[in-house]
Amino acid sequence: MTRYLVTSALPYANGPIHFGQITGAYLPADVYVRTLRMQGEDVVFICGTDEHGTAITVNAEQDGVPYAQYVARWSTSGRAPASVRTTPRPARSFSAAWT
Repeated sequence: MTRYLVTSALPYANGPIHFGQITGAYLPADVYVRTLRMQGEDVVFICGTDEHGTAITVNAEQDGVPYAQYVARWSTSGRAPASVRTTPRPARSFSAAWT
């Protein structure tokens, strides 16, 4: 039996999940994983969100909330059995990291 690791694209965590993300990132990978599992293959499926981007920073500032809080609100972490986040520790601003 072949072992498979399948990942989906990691949409930005800058708003609610929308139809385009489902059909463009999650659904194709999910269908592929389910097909492999029905064929008896050993499959791990990992999905998640990309927590770094200008739109996230801008939207967090517009909402008046800290970056980490904004990202946590829109992250898919916890919605899937194997969901990843690209910010493993509390996020810091660029200036705080370099001063």
